[in-house]
Amino acid sequence: MGAIVILTITMGSIHGMIQFSERAKEVIMELKMRERFLHDNVKQLKKEVASLKNNVVEILEADIIEENITLKHGVRLLRVQLNEASGVSASQEGKSKVCMPYLSLYS
Repeated sequence: MGAIVILTITMGSIHGMIQFSERAKEVIMELKMRERFLHDNVKQLKKEVASLKNNVVEILEADIIEENITLKHGVRLLRVQLNEASGVSASQEGKSKVCMPYLSLYS
């Protein structure tokens, strides 16, 4: 998955300091830039994922609201048809709810 980079380290005789070769310094800088680039990409992708999740939630909420409205209209229509079939007038509809309480649960 990851690449292993072998760096040549030369020991300087003065003060015992470790010095990297020029190529090693270039590789280190390239790796740091690549790390920063990848980190920025990950942050951007996380933001995009969060935005997509929010969009999906909004779409689903709108669909649920629309479906709820459709179902309410359907229940009202069925109630009217049931009342017409049983001979209950619109003025007596309140009384029919006492006889059929399950119909009022969804309206």
